[in-house]
Amino acid sequence: MTGARPLDLLAGRGSDLLVRVAGVACSDRELPLMAERLAELVVRSARALTFCDVYVLDDEERVLEWRGAPVPLGEGEVGRVAAHGRARAHPDGRGAAVPVHGDGIVIAVVDVRSAGPCPPGDVALVTALAGLFAPVLSSCRGCGRRASASTRPSGSPSGPSRRRRPSGRG
Repeated sequence: MTGARPLDLLAGRGSDLLVRVAGVACSDRELPLMAERLAELVVRSARALTFCDVYVLDDEERVLEWRGAPVPLGEGEVGRVAAHGRARAHPDGRGAAVPVHGDGIVIAVVDVRSAGPCPPGDVALVTALAGLFAPVLSSCRGCGRRASASTRPSGSPSGPSRRRRPSGRG
């Protein structure tokens, strides 16, 4: 990670990034839509990241939810990051899992991937964004999950999302 402070790092990426963050933060507070928007923001804001998953801790604080099968705390890269509260680079060097801290615990994990070696500047950006996502996701965990559970068709995924970089983007 670079030595820059998180807000300096974000501001260095241009004022449009901060406007996009504010726009997402002020949008609907429902999961999984909020997690999808945050994942999209990460991919669009980074230089080399091509993929992002956002996993959100469930209400019982035992598993991380996303579009796939729930990930138990402590299992796999994402589960270990959530359990220990520290970012981890993926063993292949093509990404990292970054915790989102809020309410005194890890409330989510932002998992990113790149096509080649993951630039440290992108991991620093994701870490800074994770700090901004914490209050948004914390709010969503309470109110948004109840709203989405009552309107979601049976069998639909309840958790966050996966976002890929659109083709033709560098």
